[in-house]
Amino acid sequence: MKNSIVRFVCISIVAATFAGVALHQLGYPQYGIDDANIFFVYAKNLIDGHGIVYNIGGERVEGVTSLLWMLICAGVFALASSPETALFIFNVIVLALSLTCVTYYLDGLFNWKSRSSLDIMSSYSLLYVLLVCSSPDYMTWMTVTLMDTGLWGALLSINTVMVLRFNPQTPSKSFTRGFFAGNVLMLLARPEAMLWSIVFIAVVWGRVCVASGPSKATRTALPFAAGYCGVLSALTLFRLVYFNYPLPNTYYAKVSPSLSYNLTQGLLYVRDYCMSSVLVLMCIACFVLFFGIACVTILKAVIKAQRPLLGYHFLVFIVFTGLCVPVLTGGDHFELFRFYQPVFPLLVLSAFVVCAYPAGTSIFGKCVTASRMPGKIIIPLALLFVVLGQAYCWTGLSAPDCMKNEFQHARKWRDMGSFLSGFWENVQSYPSAGCILAGGVQLKYRGDIIDLMGLNNTTMAHADGMREGIKNHAAFERAGFYELQPDLVLPYYIPEFDCDTHTIALYMSSVSNVWVQMALKNIWDDAEFRKRYDFVKIARSDASGEQCFYGFISKPFLESLQGNASYAVTFLQYYDDPKG
Repeated sequence: MKNSIVRFVCISIVAATFAGVALHQLGYPQYGIDDANIFFVYAKNLIDGHGIVYNIGGERVEGVTSLLWMLICAGVFALASSPETALFIFNVIVLALSLTCVTYYLDGLFNWKSRSSLDIMSSYSLLYVLLVCSSPDYMTWMTVTLMDTGLWGALLSINTVMVLRFNPQTPSKSFTRGFFAGNVLMLLARPEAMLWSIVFIAVVWGRVCVASGPSKATRTALPFAAGYCGVLSALTLFRLVYFNYPLPNTYYAKVSPSLSYNLTQGLLYVRDYCMSSVLVLMCIACFVLFFGIACVTILKAVIKAQRPLLGYHFLVFIVFTGLCVPVLTGGDHFELFRFYQPVFPLLVLSAFVVCAYPAGTSIFGKCVTASRMPGKIIIPLALLFVVLGQAYCWTGLSAPDCMKNEFQHARKWRDMGSFLSGFWENVQSYPSAGCILAGGVQLKYRGDIIDLMGLNNTTMAHADGMREGIKNHAAFERAGFYELQPDLVLPYYIPEFDCDTHTIALYMSSVSNVWVQMALKNIWDDAEFRKRYDFVKIARSDASGEQCFYGFISKPFLESLQGNASYAVTFLQYYDDPKG
């Protein structure tokens, strides 16, 4: 027990160190990314007694990808109004816990045993932790973003260790309880757990089948399958009753109904991931080799009834699932391959199985085992590889076009929300604002935010459309927009709110931005849009000076401002060319 605590503390220190480096390279972001702020919006509204809603008093909509992470965020909000630091620490702890579990599994493969109180873990486990934590992509998504990625990755790793370590001839009660709890948490954590739980149950069935035959395997797996069906049915019923839909709203807004489109985009996504770093490429190469050998070994064991078969052979099916799921959904738009980071520790683990040759259990038959290889040589060489192979990746993390912009968006849109709340405080009711980025702004704005990308409203998410174009930002449809008709349209963040012509130019350039035009499908050129909206400057003066709002505002809201002495409206001419 003492050794376990010491090991966990040591791994936590390593994880915290690399997470701190990621924080430094990213400029010490304080608020996570904008999508994390969406979790905060739901968590805050839940704690404040408004239910699981995006807009207070608005529709019930599941605009988050993880109910479990939202509930954790809500728990932190109940204790503190600013949950960011606590969630960052939580992510580091969860990451360290999952790596601790995997290192115990690795030590078992190498037949390693502690010989003294100073023997905390094997040199191979230490190397594993350093390799995993040396990935800036992994550390950024697991900790700094404040997203559900870290929790999901920990659940995948811990469940994997459980299904690979248990005794298939006599499964223990502790395994049964732990595996059932793990499946419940997974189903609450991510919608793709509906597939993942089936894979884990299939691995349990396969291991017991090879060890004791299909009858016992079925008896062992049946309670897990029944529990899976029961929990999934209860969760789906809750979604239908509370949200009116069986899947999270984000699924309908993001995933294209075209399978061919998803597969095409997904294959490009996995191709780019394989080439993202030397470490990933080497791990992928090792996995391909491991996959072929493990499949042949399992097939021989089934045909020739060779028993027992070691659990690590079944790791290939878990890693293969992790590589395939993003392909089926079409990949992701974020930098640093968010969807592959949760499975990255398992990918590295599969490389260890191939390259390190577990002591006495070599998948290649008679060959030199890792226990005979001098750790004093392996560790320095591996550390040298980590330093040389990952140094460029860590340097690139600070580039503006990498993840740094994602954190800046969260901060800027919080500022926008605060500005809007102050600017419109003298109107009878706060105007609704249509935004593309809908996390930070809603966290600070007192009015309603209309998510133009559909993640947080069902009207846009379920509008007709193929969801093709900008990945995860292709749900916008004109019919849905006119049905929602926000009072203000805020396509982009404007860094200044003064009243000179420079600010007008900034706004016009943002409207003309190619990405914005693609996301909103050039709605500015639509005749119906111009009938309903005017491009205006609204000035407001108070004790702190004069501030101005530039943008497209609906005619009904403009009419409501008539007679309000706090606001001076100037109608402007809209030009497609900002210099026009």
